[in-house]
Amino acid sequence: MPETIDVTKIIVTALGLVGLIFTTFLIPYIWAKIKNAKSEGEAAKLYTIKDWVRFAVEAAEMLFKGPGRGAEKLDYVMDYITRLLAEKGMTMDQQQVRMMIESTLLELKNSLLK
Repeated sequence: MPETIDVTKIIVTALGLVGLIFTTFLIPYIWAKIKNAKSEGEAAKLYTIKDWVRFAVEAAEMLFKGPGRGAEKLDYVMDYITRLLAEKGMTMDQQQVRMMIESTLLELKNSLLK
C-alpha cells in the first residue's frame, strides 16, 4: 500500500514563504513608491508656486517703475501669492514665500546681466 503524503505541511510552509517575501520585499517597495509619489507631488507644487512668484515679480517690475519702490513691489507680490495660495487651498509660510521672491529677483537680475 502506498504511503500518503501530508500536504498540509507543504501548504503551510509555502504560505509562510509567500508571507515572508511579501513583508520583506513587497510592502517596503509599495511604501517607497507612495513616499516617492508624495515627494514628486510636493516638488511639482513648489515649481508651480515658483512660476506664480516669477510671474508676480515680473508684473510688479512692470507696474511699479522707478527707484525706491521695492517695498510696494514686495507687498504686491506677497499679497498676490498669499491670495492665490488661499484660493488654491494651499499653504506656505510667509518666510518661504519671501525667500522665493528674493530668489526670483536674483535670477532675474542675473539673467539681465548676461
